[in-house]
Amino acid sequence: MADDFYVINLIAKDGETVSVQDTGLGPDWLVFTGGFEEPTSIRMAYQVDNGFTFASSCSYTVRNNQGVLVTSTVILKAAADNARGSTGEDFIQGNELDNIIYGDFDEDGAGLNDTLWGFDGNDFIYGGGGNDEITGDGGSDFLFGNAGADTISGGGGVDIIEGGAGGDVMSGGGDLQDRLSYSTSSEGVTINITAGEATIGIGGDALGDTITGFSYVIGSDHDDIIRDTVTGTISFGYNKSVFDAGNGDDRLFLGGGNDTGYGGDGRDEIQGGEGKDSLVGSSGDDLLYGGVADDTSNGGAGNDYLEGGDGRDLMEGGTGNDTLFGAGNADSLTGGAGTDVFSFRKPGDSGGTDRTRDTITDFARGDTINLHALDANSATARNDDFVFIGRLPFSGAAGEVRLEDHVDGTLVLLNLDRDSTPEMSILLTDVFVVREEAFVF
Repeated sequence: MADDFYVINLIAKDGETVSVQDTGLGPDWLVFTGGFEEPTSIRMAYQVDNGFTFASSCSYTVRNNQGVLVTSTVILKAAADNARGSTGEDFIQGNELDNIIYGDFDEDGAGLNDTLWGFDGNDFIYGGGGNDEITGDGGSDFLFGNAGADTISGGGGVDIIEGGAGGDVMSGGGDLQDRLSYSTSSEGVTINITAGEATIGIGGDALGDTITGFSYVIGSDHDDIIRDTVTGTISFGYNKSVFDAGNGDDRLFLGGGNDTGYGGDGRDEIQGGEGKDSLVGSSGDDLLYGGVADDTSNGGAGNDYLEGGDGRDLMEGGTGNDTLFGAGNADSLTGGAGTDVFSFRKPGDSGGTDRTRDTITDFARGDTINLHALDANSATARNDDFVFIGRLPFSGAAGEVRLEDHVDGTLVLLNLDRDSTPEMSILLTDVFVVREEAFVF
């Protein structure tokens, strides 16, 4: 199913009709290279191979197609799929099909200021070298501004909008489903997302960009900073921000909603915000910090550091030798493959009851429970070390660590004062033999 190219190379007079016969099933291209008398307005008769003729399926107006200034208007209807403009100023409007539209004759972007409109359908629209105006309208479109200071609007559907070089003005749809992309930027970018206000991009292709209406941002393959500044009361749509940093050593700061941060390759730092966030590190030695609510963190490959926040967090190190620190509230800690460290630093990191204690789901030989920063005796000013007593009962002395059978595995109990009631406990699921060398005191 090959592409059909219809090259319009003629000297057209006002009122003339150009007929095109479609002979194949593949995508169709209309390429405008010829000269025109000015002013010129001609009509396109486009006929498909079943014999049905659209007498006025396309119309366009051209005012000098010989180089310096060209203005053409192209409206694709019926069976026409795709269009390329000229080296001048073009207006191209798509139809209900899935169109591919280039503002300039080639893909290098050497033309003037074009106006490109996708209309319905899932369109690919590429601007040129000028200051182009691109509108996706209906459908889920890919809109690329290329060089120049472009104005790009997504319209309906889930669109991907990439401005390219130049200070672009980019607006997502009203439902905040559109995706702002800097995947082709040659340098790292800094993007701050705000609720209902325009923000100015910094660095790389983002330099000078004016951005509104996005909660989904795709970074570059370099060192990016992407920040969600929405806090407190959440505006409609801004409670589900998604940041996909791409490659590079990136920093992602999630905001007030239930946000998602993807680090990609590289040594990334992702910080949760006020909502129930998802933090995903991928490859590289990543730093993942939970926020206020119940967060989910996954380090992926690499030797990662995962730290929970105030909520009941679900944390998984992934492959590599990871360090997991649950912090406050009852957390679920999974080290994954590799020799992992589970760190506890203060009494509130894991409580003494079923509802408040942390659970380590995959504790194995080679993993360690690090209690070195935790004061074993709350009655003294110094940082005392713990004493491991195995499965013996507490003696009433502070600073003892003992083991106790549990229906789901083994409980690690910590006594921080001079009674026999543990202030802290940790559940090791499906583990029934624990030795002293598993602890760092």
